This record gives sequence, C-alpha cells and structure tokens, in this order.
Amino acid sequence: MEYVNDAVAGMAKTWRNKDTTKTMTLEEIKYFGNLALQVPSKQSNKYFEVVAISNQDVITSLYEISAPPDSDGKSANILKNSQIFGSMILVYVTCPLDLGYQQGPADTKISIPYLENAEDNDDEITCDTHQAIGISAGTVAYEANRQGFVTGFCRCYESQKALDIIHKHVGSESNISNNLDKHWPELILSIGYPKFAHRHKHQHLNSMYKEHKKTKRILHIVT
Repeated sequence: MEYVNDAVAGMAKTWRNKDTTKTMTLEEIKYFGNLALQVPSKQSNKYFEVVAISNQDVITSLYEISAPPDSDGKSANILKNSQIFGSMILVYVTCPLDLGYQQGPADTKISIPYLENAEDNDDEITCDTHQAIGISAGTVAYEANRQGFVTGFCRCYESQKALDIIHKHVGSESNISNNLDKHWPELILSIGYPKFAHRHKHQHLNSMYKEHKKTKRILHIVT
C-alpha cells in the first residue's frame, strides 16, 4: 500500500519493539497526555480517563499480564505482547459518563433525550465511548509519528489485573477504582523509539511476531 504521508505510514502498523532505555521529557509526557484529553467527543461528554505512564516498572508489570493475539499461534503461549513497551504509554480507562456542560439560557445542563435513561442506552454509550477513544488515540498516534516517534496499540491483556495495577499506582487523588463495572482499561497506546529496524521483532527474545497484512481498502469518491 502506498501511504499518503509518513505519519500515517508510521502509525498504520504497530511497532512491536521499542528501546526502553530512551526516555521522554516530562513536557513530552504532558503534551501527549493532554492532547489525548483535548480532542473532540460527542457533545463534549467525558467517556474516559487517561493515565500517562513512563515508569518502566509499571509498564513491565502491564507487559507481564499481556499476550499476543491468538492468531500468532504457539508463540502466544510464550511471548508477552511487547507492543506495550515504550518510553511512555497512555492507558485509556472508560468511566461513568460525564455530560458536557451545555451552555443554555440559565447556564444549566440541558436534557439530552437519548441519555435520559442510561440503563436503556448502554449500547449507545458504548458506541460513543469507543468512538471517543478511537478519535483520541488516533490523534495522539498520528502526532507522535509526525514528531518521529513510533507507536503501538494493544488490547490483549487481562483487564482486571491491568486495572488493579493502574488503581495501585495512580494515587489517592485519582477517582479510578479497581471495579471493572465502573472503570475498564480499554486501550494502551505506547509511544517511544524503535529498538530494531524491523517493527515486528521482539526486543527481549530472538523472535518475530507474525505480520498481519492489511486488507484492501477502496476509496469511494462522490463529486
């Protein structure tokens, strides 16, 4: 596939290895973390929390409860998912829906019909949550690759153990619980520097991940 720009080419396939000896500045960590929070969401509602982690011990603990996709065959039984590694990671944790402040005549919140009975709208909220996370993670990954970093997306980990790790380390000032009914670690986006030229090589084992070929995509143009 011929990519239209280098940033898209960089983010289009996950880097499975990164050089964890190379660090990022606090300013860079805050930049990507705040970028993740400032992108659009439906009606400016809050659908997720973002946890920015650069502590390599914490990142390694998340790596230890990860696994490659089952399609990687026998290697999935012995390899952990090294795309989690990075100089920093962003963990997207879903949270109870927090409606955006709607500017009205009396500066009060305006009723939103499709959310009046949240119990009957779980599918709608889930869809909006996934959309919001996708927009955010895609924006951050694009910007990171534009700046010369490499990125990876990962969802292959044990959710409860991941949430326990996050809850333990975010500190008492955070509202993130270790209850999956309230908070769910939906996605990990890693950002860093490549360790090897080949994006599919595992940085800790003499192994290569199976490459997943992109399916053919068709652009439909209406003028």
